Amino acid sequence: MTTKLERTFDLPYAPEAVMNAMRDPALIEKSERSRDALEVEVIVQEQTDTRHAYVVRSVSHARTVKGIDRNKTEENRTTVRWDLRSLRADWSWSGAHGNKVTVTGGYRVTPRGDGATLTLDTSIDVKIPVVGRVVEGKIKEGFEKAWPDYVRMVGEHAAYQAQATETGGG
Repeated sequence: MTTKLERTFDLPYAPEAVMNAMRDPALIEKSERSRDALEVEVIVQEQTDTRHAYVVRSVSHARTVKGIDRNKTEENRTTVRWDLRSLRADWSWSGAHGNKVTVTGGYRVTPRGDGATLTLDTSIDVKIPVVGRVVEGKIKEGFEKAWPDYVRMVGEHAAYQAQATETGGG
């Protein structure tokens, strides 16, 4: 059974500034490292006036049903595909557990007054007998815990970019 999660956050920045902050490799790396990534690489697949697709390759300590195994590492990849005109992206995660763990989601940035609304969603499907639902719940808890910090980082990055643009530094 698939577990779904969606949360909406309001930010006092223009929608394009929010989207651009989310696509910035510096913010992507900061976000990954805040969740204990040991290595992070952003690999651009496509970048045009209307699309931006990239893969975030990260290496972290191995995650098991029992918790984090600091004696092993595993590589994860998140493929993100932005439609720059609609301010939307879809993403999919792949990791060491192959087709037993499927995690996908999306980002939607919409105008709200003088700012933007950022909607984050994810679907989690774990095909591991007996413990699959427990693992789905742990992954969901991880998103619930990480999203507010991530949105705070997006806001700080959007504010920094706006300030740099105003002062001629960006």
